[in-house]
Amino acid sequence: MSEALRYCGRDFSQADLDVISNLIAVHPTRQAIADAVCETLGWYRPDGRKKDMSA
Repeated sequence: MSEALRYCGRDFSQADLDVISNLIAVHPTRQAIADAVCETLGWYRPDGRKKDMSA
């Protein structure tokens, strides 16, 4: 994949998707995956909370 994937205002590169795939393999729940992705990729809302929901 050469182009980025956009989700909730963020472009995800293939390297980002590879990191996410590895996190999915390690973390057992959706919430744990969301927390790990936000922390690992530095994905936070302007108020400092993790951007773990789209709404």
